[in-house]
Amino acid sequence: MSKQNSWVEKHRPTTWDDIQGNNKAVKHIRQWAEDWSKGDKPQLLVGEPGTGKTTTATVVSEQLGYPLN
Repeated sequence: MSKQNSWVEKHRPTTWDDIQGNNKAVKHIRQWAEDWSKGDKPQLLVGEPGTGKTTTATVVSEQLGYPLN
C-alpha cells in the first residue's frame, strides 16, 4: 500500500481549521507561518508521537507554497 493510499493520509487534516488540539501551539505556529518570509528562522516541532507534528508541518508547507509531496 502506498503512503498516499493509506487511511491516515487520506483523512489527514489539510487546513488550519481541520487541526484539533494543541490550540496554543497551533495558534503560535499559524501566526509564525502567516508572518513568514524567505530568510526567517524556522520552527522546530517536537513532541510525543501522535501529537500532530507531521500534520502541522504539512499544513504550514502548503500555506507557504512548498508542498511536501
